[in-house]
Amino acid sequence: MDFLKIYGLDIIPGKFGEFQKWVNENEKALSDATPEGIELLDIYVSVYYSADKKMGRVKVIFRMDSHGAEDRFAAATAVRDSKLARLRA
Repeated sequence: MDFLKIYGLDIIPGKFGEFQKWVNENEKALSDATPEGIELLDIYVSVYYSADKKMGRVKVIFRMDSHGAEDRFAAATAVRDSKLARLRA
């Protein structure tokens, strides 16, 4: 069974172009930096908010192949100088 980890965020008004440029330049690096058993599925912008408005308009979705992958993801992002943590900052 796979698991999805979905992050939501909003972009500061007027900064969307910079964010879009960052995604274009770093999406492959972000995908490559994920630990074993984890795949970056997509980064996208919702046209409409969902019922949970706290989730934000931008969604980042990772697929994890096990609970162990979620543990590896948490460990990789907890190390401040790891490539994954730097890309997520």
